[in-house]
Amino acid sequence: GMTGTAMSSKNEFQSTYGLDVISVAPNKRVKRTDFQPRMYFSKRNKLEAMLEEVRFCQLTGRPVLIGTHSIDECGAISELLTADGIDHNLLNAANDLEEDRIIHESGLLGSVTVATDVAGRGTDIILEAGLDRQITNNYIRLIGHLLDDGVGVVTVQCPTNEAADILLSAVSASDLGYGVVTTNKKHGTEVVLRARDVSTHGRVTHMDFGLGLFVIGAEASDNARVDRQLMGRSGRQGAFGTSQFFLSAEDFLLKDAGPASPAWAGTEIDSSGRVFLEGAPLNRHLEKLRKNAEKNAESRRAKIEEYTRVFEAQSFAYYRSRMDILGMENFEPFLDDLVAAKAAQLLQTYFPGLLVDDYARQFADLSEEIYLDYNVSASSLHGVDLNLIEGGIAGLLNERLDKTRERFTSSEFNE
Repeated sequence: GMTGTAMSSKNEFQSTYGLDVISVAPNKRVKRTDFQPRMYFSKRNKLEAMLEEVRFCQLTGRPVLIGTHSIDECGAISELLTADGIDHNLLNAANDLEEDRIIHESGLLGSVTVATDVAGRGTDIILEAGLDRQITNNYIRLIGHLLDDGVGVVTVQCPTNEAADILLSAVSASDLGYGVVTTNKKHGTEVVLRARDVSTHGRVTHMDFGLGLFVIGAEASDNARVDRQLMGRSGRQGAFGTSQFFLSAEDFLLKDAGPASPAWAGTEIDSSGRVFLEGAPLNRHLEKLRKNAEKNAESRRAKIEEYTRVFEAQSFAYYRSRMDILGMENFEPFLDDLVAAKAAQLLQTYFPGLLVDDYARQFADLSEEIYLDYNVSASSLHGVDLNLIEGGIAGLLNERLDKTRERFTSSEFNE
Protein backbone atom coordinates (compact mmCIF):
# COMPACT_ATOMS: atom_id res chain seq x y z
CA GLY A 1 0.00 0.00 0.00
CA MET A 2 0.92 3.66 -0.17
CA THR A 3 0.64 6.43 2.39
CA GLY A 4 2.33 9.77 2.88
CA THR A 5 2.92 9.41 6.62
CA ALA A 6 4.34 5.93 7.26
CA MET A 7 8.02 6.82 7.71
CA SER A 8 7.57 7.81 11.36
CA SER A 9 6.08 4.36 12.05
CA LYS A 10 8.51 2.28 10.00
CA ASN A 11 9.85 0.45 13.06
CA GLU A 12 6.35 -0.62 14.08
CA PHE A 13 5.53 -1.80 10.55
CA GLN A 14 8.70 -3.91 10.60
CA SER A 15 8.30 -5.38 14.09
CA THR A 16 4.56 -6.07 13.84
CA TYR A 17 4.03 -7.02 10.20
CA GLY A 18 7.55 -7.66 8.91
CA LEU A 19 7.08 -4.94 6.29
CA ASP A 20 9.64 -2.40 5.11
CA VAL A 21 8.69 1.26 4.57
CA ILE A 22 10.31 2.88 1.56
CA SER A 23 10.25 6.62 0.82
CA VAL A 24 9.34 7.56 -2.75
CA ALA A 25 10.06 11.07 -4.04
CA PRO A 26 6.94 13.11 -4.91
CA ASN A 27 5.86 13.45 -8.51
CA LYS A 28 6.33 17.24 -8.32
CA ARG A 29 8.33 19.48 -6.02
CA VAL A 30 6.43 20.32 -2.85
CA LYS A 31 5.71 24.06 -2.61
CA ARG A 32 3.72 23.92 0.61
CA THR A 33 4.99 25.95 3.56
CA ASP A 34 4.34 24.47 7.00
CA PHE A 35 4.42 27.23 9.60
CA GLN A 36 5.34 26.47 13.19
CA PRO A 37 2.39 25.80 15.51
CA ARG A 38 1.18 28.58 17.80
CA MET A 39 -0.04 27.94 21.32
CA TYR A 40 -2.35 30.45 22.96
CA PHE A 41 -3.07 30.28 26.66
CA SER A 42 -6.85 30.03 26.30
CA LYS A 43 -9.14 28.30 23.85
CA ARG A 44 -11.00 31.55 23.29
CA ASN A 45 -7.83 33.33 22.12
CA LYS A 46 -6.99 30.41 19.87
CA LEU A 47 -10.40 30.46 18.19
CA GLU A 48 -10.25 34.24 17.80
CA ALA A 49 -6.83 33.95 16.11
CA MET A 50 -8.16 31.26 13.76
CA LEU A 51 -11.18 33.39 12.93
CA GLU A 52 -8.91 36.35 12.18
CA GLU A 53 -6.92 34.23 9.70
CA VAL A 54 -10.12 33.13 7.97
CA ARG A 55 -11.34 36.72 7.74
CA PHE A 56 -8.12 37.77 6.02
CA CYS A 57 -8.32 34.84 3.61
CA GLN A 58 -11.84 35.97 2.75
CA LEU A 59 -10.39 39.35 1.71
CA THR A 60 -7.91 37.71 -0.66
CA GLY A 61 -10.17 34.87 -1.81
CA ARG A 62 -7.82 32.20 -0.57
CA PRO A 63 -9.60 28.87 0.18
CA VAL A 64 -9.32 27.59 3.76
CA LEU A 65 -9.60 24.08 5.17
CA ILE A 66 -9.97 23.86 8.96
CA GLY A 67 -9.18 20.43 10.38
CA THR A 68 -10.77 19.22 13.61
CA HIS A 69 -10.71 15.97 15.59
CA SER A 70 -14.42 15.43 16.24
CA ILE A 71 -17.86 16.23 14.90
CA ASP A 72 -18.58 18.24 18.07
CA GLU A 73 -15.50 20.41 17.55
CA CYS A 74 -16.40 20.76 13.88
CA GLY A 75 -19.84 22.01 14.89
CA ALA A 76 -18.46 24.48 17.43
CA ILE A 77 -16.16 26.09 14.85
CA SER A 78 -19.03 26.14 12.37
CA GLU A 79 -21.14 28.12 14.87
CA LEU A 80 -18.26 30.58 15.31
CA LEU A 81 -17.98 31.13 11.56
CA THR A 82 -21.73 31.47 11.17
CA ALA A 83 -21.87 34.09 13.92
CA ASP A 84 -19.22 36.05 12.00
CA GLY A 85 -21.19 35.81 8.76
CA ILE A 86 -18.70 33.53 6.98
CA ASP A 87 -20.25 31.01 4.57
CA HIS A 88 -18.68 27.57 4.85
CA ASN A 89 -19.15 23.83 4.33
CA LEU A 90 -18.99 21.05 6.91
CA LEU A 91 -17.15 17.91 5.84
CA ASN A 92 -17.63 15.18 8.43
CA ALA A 93 -19.04 11.70 8.91
CA ALA A 94 -22.50 13.16 9.56
CA ASN A 95 -22.96 14.38 5.97
CA ASP A 96 -20.94 11.91 3.90
CA LEU A 97 -23.57 11.90 1.12
CA GLU A 98 -22.51 15.44 0.17
CA GLU A 99 -18.79 14.68 0.42
CA ASP A 100 -18.06 14.84 -3.32
CA ARG A 101 -19.68 18.26 -3.69
CA ILE A 102 -17.98 19.68 -0.59
CA ILE A 103 -14.54 18.42 -1.62
CA HIS A 104 -15.01 19.97 -5.07
CA GLU A 105 -16.00 23.32 -3.55
CA SER A 106 -13.08 23.26 -1.09
CA GLY A 107 -10.67 24.33 -3.81
CA LEU A 108 -12.74 27.25 -5.10
CA LEU A 109 -11.92 30.93 -4.64
CA GLY A 110 -13.02 32.17 -1.20
CA SER A 111 -14.28 28.79 0.05
CA VAL A 112 -14.10 27.78 3.72
CA THR A 113 -14.40 24.12 4.74
CA VAL A 114 -14.44 22.65 8.24
CA ALA A 115 -13.59 18.93 8.30
CA THR A 116 -12.96 16.12 10.76
CA ASP A 117 -9.93 13.82 10.62
CA VAL A 118 -11.84 10.97 9.00
CA ALA A 119 -13.55 12.97 6.25
CA GLY A 120 -12.34 13.20 2.66
CA ARG A 121 -9.26 11.02 3.16
CA GLY A 122 -7.50 9.87 0.04
CA THR A 123 -9.10 12.51 -2.21
CA ASP A 124 -7.20 15.48 -3.62
CA ILE A 125 -8.74 18.91 -3.20
CA ILE A 126 -8.48 20.23 -6.75
CA LEU A 127 -7.82 23.97 -6.84
CA GLU A 128 -9.84 26.17 -9.16
CA ALA A 129 -8.12 27.01 -12.43
CA GLY A 130 -6.31 30.34 -12.18
CA LEU A 131 -6.79 30.45 -8.40
CA ASP A 132 -3.33 31.82 -7.54
CA ARG A 133 -3.64 34.57 -10.15
CA GLN A 134 -6.99 35.66 -8.70
CA ILE A 135 -5.59 35.58 -5.14
CA THR A 136 -2.55 37.64 -6.17
CA ASN A 137 -4.75 40.23 -7.89
CA ASN A 138 -6.85 40.49 -4.74
CA TYR A 139 -3.69 41.12 -2.72
CA ILE A 140 -2.68 43.89 -5.11
CA ARG A 141 -6.10 45.53 -4.82
CA LEU A 142 -6.01 45.22 -1.00
CA ILE A 143 -2.52 46.73 -0.79
CA GLY A 144 -3.56 49.54 -3.15
CA HIS A 145 -6.59 50.39 -1.02
CA LEU A 146 -4.50 50.49 2.14
CA LEU A 147 -1.88 52.77 0.64
CA ASP A 148 -4.52 55.04 -0.89
CA ASP A 149 -6.41 55.24 2.42
CA GLY A 150 -3.53 56.65 4.42
CA VAL A 151 -1.38 53.65 5.30
CA GLY A 152 2.18 54.64 4.53
CA VAL A 153 3.94 51.28 4.43
CA VAL A 154 2.64 47.76 3.77
CA THR A 155 5.04 44.98 4.72
CA VAL A 156 4.23 41.67 3.03
CA GLN A 157 5.90 38.49 4.27
CA CYS A 158 6.23 35.92 1.48
CA PRO A 159 6.90 32.32 2.63
CA THR A 160 9.20 31.52 -0.33
CA ASN A 161 11.25 33.41 -2.86
CA GLU A 162 9.07 31.91 -5.61
CA ALA A 163 5.94 33.37 -4.00
CA ALA A 164 7.72 36.73 -3.64
CA ASP A 165 8.55 36.71 -7.36
CA ILE A 166 4.86 36.18 -8.19
CA LEU A 167 3.84 39.08 -5.96
CA LEU A 168 6.55 41.40 -7.32
CA SER A 169 5.58 40.52 -10.90
CA ALA A 170 1.96 41.43 -10.13
CA VAL A 171 3.03 44.68 -8.44
CA SER A 172 5.10 45.58 -11.48
CA ALA A 173 2.25 44.74 -13.86
CA SER A 174 -0.20 46.88 -11.86
CA ASP A 175 1.87 50.00 -12.55
CA LEU A 176 0.72 51.61 -9.29
CA GLY A 177 3.98 53.49 -8.88
CA TYR A 178 4.59 52.56 -5.23
CA GLY A 179 8.10 52.26 -3.86
CA VAL A 180 9.11 48.59 -3.45
CA VAL A 181 11.91 47.18 -1.33
CA THR A 182 12.63 43.46 -0.94
CA THR A 183 14.63 41.84 1.84
CA ASN A 184 15.61 38.20 2.10
CA LYS A 185 14.64 36.76 5.47
CA LYS A 186 15.40 33.48 7.21
CA HIS A 187 11.99 32.21 6.18
CA GLY A 188 11.14 33.63 2.77
CA THR A 189 11.24 37.19 1.47
CA GLU A 190 9.82 40.41 2.88
CA VAL A 191 8.34 42.83 0.35
CA VAL A 192 7.84 46.42 1.54
CA LEU A 193 5.60 48.79 -0.43
CA ARG A 194 5.61 52.51 0.37
CA ALA A 195 3.03 55.14 -0.49
CA ARG A 196 3.95 58.18 -2.55
CA ASP A 197 3.07 60.50 0.37
CA VAL A 198 6.16 60.39 2.59
CA SER A 199 4.25 61.92 5.49
CA THR A 200 2.22 58.73 5.88
CA HIS A 201 5.22 56.42 6.19
CA GLY A 202 4.80 56.28 9.94
CA ARG A 203 1.69 54.12 9.52
CA VAL A 204 2.76 50.55 8.86
CA THR A 205 0.61 47.47 8.17
CA HIS A 206 1.90 43.89 8.08
CA MET A 207 0.38 40.96 6.20
CA ASP A 208 1.34 37.49 5.04
CA PHE A 209 1.22 36.56 1.37
CA GLY A 210 -0.07 33.07 0.63
CA LEU A 211 -1.23 31.13 -2.39
CA GLY A 212 -3.15 27.90 -2.80
CA LEU A 213 -5.07 26.18 -0.03
CA PHE A 214 -4.51 27.31 3.57
CA VAL A 215 -4.88 24.42 6.02
CA ILE A 216 -5.58 25.38 9.63
CA GLY A 217 -5.25 22.74 12.33
CA ALA A 218 -7.64 23.47 15.20
CA GLU A 219 -5.81 21.18 17.62
CA ALA A 220 -2.71 18.99 17.64
CA SER A 221 -3.27 15.25 17.61
CA ASP A 222 -1.39 12.87 19.89
CA ASN A 223 -0.47 11.05 16.69
CA ALA A 224 1.81 13.05 14.40
CA ARG A 225 0.66 11.01 11.39
CA VAL A 226 -2.86 12.43 11.74
CA ASP A 227 -1.53 15.99 11.70
CA ARG A 228 0.68 15.30 8.70
CA GLN A 229 -2.30 13.85 6.85
CA LEU A 230 -4.14 17.12 7.44
CA MET A 231 -1.14 19.21 6.38
CA GLY A 232 -0.89 17.12 3.22
CA ARG A 233 -4.33 18.22 2.04
CA SER A 234 -2.57 21.41 0.89
CA GLY A 235 0.18 21.71 -1.70
CA ARG A 236 -0.88 18.66 -3.71
CA GLN A 237 0.71 17.93 -7.06
CA GLY A 238 3.17 20.82 -6.89
CA ALA A 239 0.60 23.49 -6.00
CA PHE A 240 1.29 26.31 -3.57
CA GLY A 241 -0.18 26.03 -0.09
CA THR A 242 0.46 26.57 3.60
CA SER A 243 -0.49 24.92 6.86
CA GLN A 244 -0.46 26.03 10.47
CA PHE A 245 -1.76 24.63 13.74
CA PHE A 246 -3.41 26.86 16.30
CA LEU A 247 -3.23 25.38 19.80
CA SER A 248 -4.29 26.36 23.28
CA ALA A 249 -3.14 25.29 26.72
CA GLU A 250 -6.67 23.90 27.17
CA ASP A 251 -6.35 21.41 24.29
CA PHE A 252 -6.51 17.68 24.99
CA LEU A 253 -2.83 17.04 24.28
CA LEU A 254 -1.57 19.98 26.34
CA LYS A 255 -4.00 20.44 29.23
CA ASP A 256 -2.56 17.56 31.31
CA ALA A 257 1.05 18.59 30.67
CA GLY A 258 1.10 21.11 33.52
CA PRO A 259 1.98 24.83 33.41
CA ALA A 260 4.26 26.29 30.80
CA SER A 261 7.93 25.52 31.30
CA PRO A 262 10.33 28.38 32.14
CA ALA A 263 12.15 27.44 28.95
CA TRP A 264 9.14 28.77 27.04
CA ALA A 265 9.60 32.29 28.37
CA GLY A 266 9.89 33.83 24.88
CA THR A 267 6.23 34.66 24.34
CA GLU A 268 5.07 36.75 21.39
CA ILE A 269 2.09 39.01 20.73
CA ASP A 270 -0.02 38.79 17.59
CA SER A 271 -1.51 41.71 15.69
CA SER A 272 -4.54 41.80 18.02
CA GLY A 273 -2.53 41.77 21.24
CA ARG A 274 -3.01 38.08 22.07
CA VAL A 275 -0.06 36.37 23.74
CA PHE A 276 1.14 33.09 22.23
CA LEU A 277 4.09 30.72 22.23
CA GLU A 278 5.92 29.67 19.10
CA GLY A 279 9.26 28.17 18.24
CA ALA A 280 11.68 25.38 19.09
CA PRO A 281 10.80 24.94 22.82
CA LEU A 282 7.11 24.44 22.01
CA ASN A 283 7.97 22.11 19.13
CA ARG A 284 10.17 19.98 21.40
CA HIS A 285 7.43 19.85 24.03
CA LEU A 286 4.85 18.72 21.47
CA GLU A 287 7.26 16.12 20.14
CA LYS A 288 7.80 14.76 23.65
CA LEU A 289 4.06 14.54 24.36
CA ARG A 290 3.44 12.82 21.04
CA LYS A 291 6.24 10.32 21.52
CA ASN A 292 4.84 9.33 24.91
CA ALA A 293 1.32 9.04 23.51
CA GLU A 294 2.44 7.11 20.43
CA LYS A 295 4.56 4.76 22.55
CA ASN A 296 1.49 3.92 24.64
CA ALA A 297 -0.64 3.55 21.53
CA GLU A 298 1.96 1.28 19.91
CA SER A 299 2.00 -0.90 23.03
CA ARG A 300 -1.81 -1.17 22.92
CA ARG A 301 -1.76 -2.09 19.23
CA ALA A 302 0.87 -4.75 19.90
CA LYS A 303 -1.31 -6.27 22.64
CA ILE A 304 -4.34 -6.25 20.37
CA GLU A 305 -2.31 -7.90 17.62
CA GLU A 306 -1.11 -10.56 20.08
CA TYR A 307 -4.64 -11.25 21.30
CA THR A 308 -5.88 -11.39 17.71
CA ARG A 309 -3.30 -14.00 16.78
CA VAL A 310 -4.20 -16.12 19.82
CA PHE A 311 -7.89 -15.82 18.99
CA GLU A 312 -7.27 -16.78 15.36
CA ALA A 313 -5.22 -19.81 16.41
CA GLN A 314 -7.93 -20.93 18.82
CA SER A 315 -10.65 -20.37 16.22
CA PHE A 316 -8.69 -22.37 13.65
CA ALA A 317 -8.20 -25.24 16.10
CA TYR A 318 -11.88 -25.19 17.06
CA TYR A 319 -13.19 -25.23 13.50
CA ARG A 320 -10.67 -27.87 12.44
CA SER A 321 -11.85 -30.14 15.29
CA ARG A 322 -15.47 -29.37 14.40
CA MET A 323 -14.94 -30.42 10.79
CA ASP A 324 -13.15 -33.58 11.92
CA ILE A 325 -16.07 -34.46 14.20
CA LEU A 326 -18.69 -33.75 11.53
CA GLY A 327 -16.82 -36.07 9.16
CA MET A 328 -16.80 -39.05 11.58
CA GLU A 329 -18.98 -42.06 10.80
CA ASN A 330 -18.99 -43.17 14.45
CA PHE A 331 -18.71 -40.49 17.14
CA GLU A 332 -18.58 -42.81 20.18
CA PRO A 333 -14.87 -43.82 20.10
CA PHE A 334 -13.83 -40.19 19.75
CA LEU A 335 -16.07 -39.26 22.67
CA ASP A 336 -14.54 -41.96 24.88
CA ASP A 337 -11.04 -40.67 24.08
CA LEU A 338 -12.17 -37.10 24.77
CA VAL A 339 -13.55 -38.04 28.21
CA ALA A 340 -10.39 -39.95 29.12
CA ALA A 341 -8.16 -37.06 28.05
CA LYS A 342 -10.22 -34.57 30.05
CA ALA A 343 -10.13 -36.71 33.16
CA ALA A 344 -6.34 -37.02 32.90
CA GLN A 345 -6.00 -33.27 32.39
CA LEU A 346 -8.12 -32.43 35.45
CA LEU A 347 -6.15 -34.81 37.64
CA GLN A 348 -2.83 -33.42 36.44
CA THR A 349 -4.03 -29.83 36.95
CA TYR A 350 -5.10 -30.22 40.58
CA PHE A 351 -2.94 -33.17 41.70
CA PRO A 352 0.21 -32.84 39.54
CA GLY A 353 2.29 -35.99 39.74
CA LEU A 354 -0.29 -37.38 42.21
CA LEU A 355 1.25 -35.15 44.86
CA VAL A 356 -0.76 -33.71 47.72
CA ASP A 357 0.08 -30.31 49.15
CA ASP A 358 -3.27 -29.29 50.62
CA TYR A 359 -5.81 -32.02 49.84
CA ALA A 360 -8.87 -30.03 50.95
CA ARG A 361 -7.99 -27.06 48.76
CA GLN A 362 -6.93 -29.16 45.78
CA PHE A 363 -10.07 -31.28 45.87
CA ALA A 364 -12.29 -28.23 46.35
CA ASP A 365 -10.78 -26.57 43.27
CA LEU A 366 -11.20 -29.78 41.25
CA SER A 367 -14.81 -30.13 42.36
CA GLU A 368 -15.55 -26.50 41.51
CA GLU A 369 -14.31 -26.84 37.92
CA ILE A 370 -16.21 -30.07 37.33
CA TYR A 371 -19.40 -28.52 38.68
CA LEU A 372 -19.08 -25.22 36.80
CA ASP A 373 -18.16 -26.84 33.47
CA TYR A 374 -20.35 -29.96 33.55
CA ASN A 375 -22.92 -29.38 36.32
CA VAL A 376 -21.73 -32.54 38.06
CA SER A 377 -21.02 -33.03 41.76
CA ALA A 378 -17.66 -34.66 42.54
CA SER A 379 -18.38 -35.16 46.27
CA SER A 380 -18.45 -38.96 45.80
CA LEU A 381 -14.76 -38.84 44.89
CA HIS A 382 -13.65 -37.22 48.13
CA GLY A 383 -11.07 -39.44 49.84
CA VAL A 384 -10.74 -41.80 46.87
CA ASP A 385 -7.23 -43.13 46.23
CA LEU A 386 -5.47 -40.75 43.84
CA ASN A 387 -4.54 -43.71 41.64
CA LEU A 388 -8.27 -44.34 41.11
CA ILE A 389 -9.56 -40.77 40.96
CA GLU A 390 -8.89 -40.34 37.24
CA GLY A 391 -11.23 -43.21 36.48
CA GLY A 392 -13.74 -41.71 38.91
CA ILE A 393 -13.68 -38.39 37.07
CA ALA A 394 -14.17 -40.20 33.74
CA GLY A 395 -17.12 -42.03 35.27
CA LEU A 396 -18.78 -38.79 36.37
CA LEU A 397 -18.34 -37.27 32.92
CA ASN A 398 -19.75 -40.38 31.25
CA GLU A 399 -22.77 -40.27 33.58
CA ARG A 400 -23.36 -36.68 32.48
CA LEU A 401 -23.11 -37.75 28.84
CA ASP A 402 -25.57 -40.61 29.42
CA LYS A 403 -28.13 -38.09 30.68
CA THR A 404 -27.55 -36.06 27.53
CA ARG A 405 -27.95 -39.19 25.36
CA GLU A 406 -31.37 -39.83 26.85
CA ARG A 407 -32.68 -36.69 25.13
CA PHE A 408 -31.75 -38.04 21.68
CA THR A 409 -32.05 -41.22 19.65
CA SER A 410 -28.81 -43.03 18.91
CA SER A 411 -28.67 -41.75 15.33
CA GLU A 412 -29.45 -38.19 16.40
CA PHE A 413 -26.69 -38.23 19.03
CA ASN A 414 -24.09 -39.47 16.53
CA GLU A 415 -25.15 -36.83 14.03
